[in-house]
Order: sequence, then C-alpha cells, then structure tokens
Amino acid sequence: MKKLAIIAIAAIALTLSGCGNTYTSTQMPTTDGKDAMQTAPGTLTDITLQEITYEDLTLGYSITLPATWTDYKATDRELDWGSYGKTSSTDFGIGDDASIFNITVFTKDQWAKVEAEGGPIPTKLRENSTSVFTYNKAQDVSEANLDRMEEVDGILNTFELVKE
Repeated sequence: MKKLAIIAIAAIALTLSGCGNTYTSTQMPTTDGKDAMQTAPGTLTDITLQEITYEDLTLGYSITLPATWTDYKATDRELDWGSYGKTSSTDFGIGDDASIFNITVFTKDQWAKVEAEGGPIPTKLRENSTSVFTYNKAQDVSEANLDRMEEVDGILNTFELVKE
C-alpha cells in the first residue's frame, strides 16, 4: 500500500512540474465530504466524486466540470487572428486530447470584426461590457474521451461571469 501511495505522489509531482500555464486537477474521490475510506486491502467503498469548479479570475469566468473530469488539464494560450489581433484562450483536455473544448475571450471590437467576416467562427457564450466569451468544441477526440465529449454542452451551460 505504501508503494502505491509513493507512486501516486510521484505521478502527481511529475504532472504538476510541467512548464507554462497548464493546470491539472487534483480532485480526489470523497465519501460524504470526507476522504475515501479503505475497508480492506486494495478496496474503497462509498466513493462519490464531486464536481470541479474551474475559475479563471484573469479572464473573468468560471465553469463546473463533472466528476468524470478529475484528470483534466486547462492550458492557456494566445490565438492570433491576424488583423483582428490576439485573444486569450483556454483549452480543456484530458489525456491524449489536449483540447476537447476551448474558451476564447475577444474584445467587443474584435468580435464585431470576426462576426462581420462570416465563415466559421466560435460560438458565443456570453458577453460583458468589454469582452465576448466564446467556445469551440473539438471535431474529433480519442475513443477514451468520447463520453467526455458528450458532457461538453452540460459544462458550457454552467458558464458564469465572475467579474465585469
């Protein structure tokens, strides 16, 4: 059992030591708000995974991920829209799928130009006085994440602005 705990700690440390702005969930299974209880060697009982709230105070939004996303990664990146300028974006992925969906924040001026251009554009989630929040879903994900892809619409329905 000690060997398993050491391996788990090492795996978490390796994951968290990555470069850049990548955030890895460390949500753990719980039993009625307490740590999972071991009742016999190698078994856990009464485990309920809890939803995960992702909050980006810099961009000003939050979303709630289902418990099945405990091993998600959120990676910030800048997108270059050519003459429209650059935008901040966060990719949400799991495992081999670095971006199952992403949230991109445009200024209102940028968004007006992108909309006027026509063609495929991100889907608008919400706006505040200065920004327009949009999303894109991946066109394809690995077989391991097909169920996670099905959960994206529910995740996006939890989108909330956390600052004006």
